[in-house]
Amino acid sequence: MKKPPLRAFLLLTCLFLFVTATVTAFIQQPWPDPFHSPKFPQSVLYPIEFNVLQRLAVVTADLRDVFVVPDTEKVWAVGSNGMILHSDDAGARWEQQVVDFGRYTSPTKELPKANEGAFYYKMPKIGG
Repeated sequence: MKKPPLRAFLLLTCLFLFVTATVTAFIQQPWPDPFHSPKFPQSVLYPIEFNVLQRLAVVTADLRDVFVVPDTEKVWAVGSNGMILHSDDAGARWEQQVVDFGRYTSPTKELPKANEGAFYYKMPKIGG
């Protein structure tokens, strides 16, 4: 019986390794903590990132308050210019929340005019 040539075996092995590495690179998730690099052996499981901070959300408003629902992982952060951020996983991921104020007003009242379509509401002082 004839042995397969060594050159064909090496070529198929290299092709298999290349395809495996390419597929692995495409399905890898980024390291969850952008502020600290993974250590070995975790560093093998995550891709090398050079511009980690570019994947973070940019908040251009001033944060005014944070509300956490007790015994859950739900968090809201509110800020200037009507910014509302919401997290379902204790702040690991945030998304901007858009409120449809038309649902909460009566049909006879109009919303107050605001700059650039933002809605402003000043909370009344409680207890003095």
